[in-house]
Amino acid sequence: MRLPPGQGAPLFNASPLFLAAYAGNADILRSVARCGDKVDDKILLLGQIPFTPLVGASLLGKTAVVRALLDIDAAVDKPEEGGVTALGDAVLGNQIEMARLLIERGADVNHVDELGMTPLPVGCLGRLRAIPP
Repeated sequence: MRLPPGQGAPLFNASPLFLAAYAGNADILRSVARCGDKVDDKILLLGQIPFTPLVGASLLGKTAVVRALLDIDAAVDKPEEGGVTALGDAVLGNQIEMARLLIERGADVNHVDELGMTPLPVGCLGRLRAIPP
């Protein structure tokens, strides 16, 4: 799915896999990855901010896409610039289902970002346990 060697690079490193994830097309992600796109390659959002497809999908609240990316071995704790992970973005966006999924798939609730923050404030852990699945 990439341009042949010597043919240039896509604008902002926009891979088909990232674009499919961004569009919410969870069903095609496995096929695109088999064609050679790397599940953890970063796109430069707005031409400046590096994001993986997983972080992008978590920011957009696309739980089915996050599940599909994790199924094709996306790194659950690969941080964005500043050290925030997909779990941190899910918590910041108050996306309980997304946070549960990421924790079930091994997200580190004790990951410390560059500001010294962890994804889950103490009170949030209790809230995640208290809400039935």
